[in-house]
Amino acid sequence: LYHGEANVNDPDFHHFPMLANARVWKTTVGPGEILLMPEGTYHQCRNKTDCLSYSRFHLDTLNLPSFIQSLLDDDAPEIDHATILWNACKDLMDKNDALIDLATLARKQKKPCPPITEKDLQVVQTLRTLRHSCRELAIRCGSAQSVIANSLCSEAFNWGHCVEDIDLGLHEFRYRNLARLPKQAKK
Repeated sequence: LYHGEANVNDPDFHHFPMLANARVWKTTVGPGEILLMPEGTYHQCRNKTDCLSYSRFHLDTLNLPSFIQSLLDDDAPEIDHATILWNACKDLMDKNDALIDLATLARKQKKPCPPITEKDLQVVQTLRTLRHSCRELAIRCGSAQSVIANSLCSEAFNWGHCVEDIDLGLHEFRYRNLARLPKQAKK
């Protein structure tokens, strides 16, 4: 709120009128305790004593839309959105490939395909969700009128190739039980 310019300890409602509507919670986090805050929560911290603090950003399907919007708005330059998204895609593609490899091995050994767990389905569904975000980036980076940051559209991040790789992996996952992979439809 107000990009950190407002002093919440001594609010100036004349210059920062929306601060009057801010909800405030105060708590004390003790040794060994953690505080989880929903994505997008503005917060301030004051340490009463010397301490070690750890903060972690967690990207999942719940906060992916706002993460992508933040990337497109370039409203958090301290976050390397492109690298985080790229690494998430790579990690999920590796997990998807491992599932395909297990099915292929079972088929070669004439054994039943391993059952798909809820966690496996979550990997595939998250990969499908990320695919759409990567496709949007590929379109925007390919546009002559692109206003996306150059670092996002650099050669290090070829979002079009990423989408192709995800599509192939999802296709292979879908037909993992077949001895012969059908041709993939062109998009």
